[in-house]
Amino acid sequence: MIEPFPFSTVYCDEPEAVLRKGEYHDGSIALRLFTPLGETLCTATVCMSYYNETPAEDCVFIRDHDENAGVLEALLQAGIVGMPQRALDTPRVPKYAYECELLVALDDIDDI
Repeated sequence: MIEPFPFSTVYCDEPEAVLRKGEYHDGSIALRLFTPLGETLCTATVCMSYYNETPAEDCVFIRDHDENAGVLEALLQAGIVGMPQRALDTPRVPKYAYECELLVALDDIDDI
């Protein structure tokens, strides 16, 4: 299990965030963050299957725009994801979704 970690973004400053995993309809990984009391902080990932995009093996698409501004940097600092391997450029999400390697084992992340 991954221990709670500091999670600071443009709109959120949580001293202890809890990471949980789920799955999108296309089978890609969904990462969500909560407070230790179970209050939702954000969904860090985004499903890009409608744009014919799926993440590479052991990777996720991190959403880093609008209310998620700063999520990528917070997950980088926590060691959850690695540096972006590519930026996704779509009409609706221009270069604000990034494909990143997941640096933690899925088995270490509790399910939602």
